Amino acid sequence: MQVADIMTSKVFTIREDKTVFVANEIMRWGHIRHVPVVDAHDRLVGVISHRDVLQASIAALETARTFPTQRRQAEPAPVTRIMHRQLHTTTPTTSVQEAAAVMRRLKIGCLPVLEEERLVGIITAFDILRLVEHLPSAAFGAAAGAIGRD
Repeated sequence: MQVADIMTSKVFTIREDKTVFVANEIMRWGHIRHVPVVDAHDRLVGVISHRDVLQASIAALETARTFPTQRRQAEPAPVTRIMHRQLHTTTPTTSVQEAAAVMRRLKIGCLPVLEEERLVGIITAFDILRLVEHLPSAAFGAAAGAIGRD
């Protein structure tokens, strides 16, 4: 099975000039945890996660608590401040097993899917869990002996 078989192809993205607040609203509205960040030419330049947004929000609250006079002067943080720039990507023809192994090894929740440098989808841990949920029970018995504890 290939990444193309289970990836989400209608990807919510955010432009790099938008704020963390906008990213949070996209995530809330779309019920998603990862948003690829694109430049003005729709090239992938980063990924922002729900955890990144939460950490930025906590940091902003701490700053406001520590420096209350600066609260009104604070500008919304751009997504470029918190996005991940070191990207790990995959292709539609990569096997799901290989993509899952990369995600587990790197401890990341998603892989943007690129085809000739163009974003065509995203595969997330949720997509892989949905696949596992639909596997026949016999597949688990056969795989149980092959799974090692890393």
